[in-house]
Amino acid sequence: MADGQIDRFEWTFSPGDLFEDDHEIEREAYILRFSKGKISADVNADYFNEHPEIRTKIQHEIQMRIDAATVISPNRPTLSESSRRMVFADGRTVNCIEPKTGHIVWSGHRPEIGIATSESTIFDSPGGRIGRTRRIADRCSAHQDDHCLGAMLAGVNSANNHPDHALVHLYEVRDAAQKRFCRAERARRTIGISKSRWDDLGDICNHLPLNQGRHRGKHEGELRNATGQELELARQIVQEIIEGYLDHLERAGNG
Repeated sequence: MADGQIDRFEWTFSPGDLFEDDHEIEREAYILRFSKGKISADVNADYFNEHPEIRTKIQHEIQMRIDAATVISPNRPTLSESSRRMVFADGRTVNCIEPKTGHIVWSGHRPEIGIATSESTIFDSPGGRIGRTRRIADRCSAHQDDHCLGAMLAGVNSANNHPDHALVHLYEVRDAAQKRFCRAERARRTIGISKSRWDDLGDICNHLPLNQGRHRGKHEGELRNATGQELELARQIVQEIIEGYLDHLERAGNG
């Protein structure tokens, strides 16, 4: 990124060790930096003035990377709204407060005020999990405009945030794949997942008398909570579906 004034957007997220290591990602229009519980994005100030929508694009990429990371490490992540600072070539910074109906800028003790509209998981070594988490985040962010992938990650995110309905939402991943390819057989063949694994996810989510399942009202007798093994198996199969779909996207992109 060329020298000069930049706009720096900053977020906090939890859990802070979701990505485990500090890393940097350079895009054509911005640089993303991840550290423990913190994310920043540097955008050339002139570029941001001409393309304010880049802020929404960055937010979308960050959210997708966090959702993708939870495919490997199930969590209930949170992401703050972004804050903004202007950073000048001489090192000075100006912090910005941006209410929905305007913005307030201050530097030191002399504020400038302006008004403007604002637009599963099996234990492995930390190093192994870092590699897998980063890898799937990178792969998903490369296809962040794909609606099917977005629906899959939304299902995983909902399962993490609503564990009492986890199997309802994990099934949404299989459902998204089937809708994308019109038929279950075609989806399985394209993604590269066996019929038995596909059916195992359906059995856990649909047919077992589980409190977290999809058809609780159709079961006679008492429901039970899913075991850790059942939830882990469902998450493993969901991970296989997502990674198989990413394989398909990459093959299509290289074809």
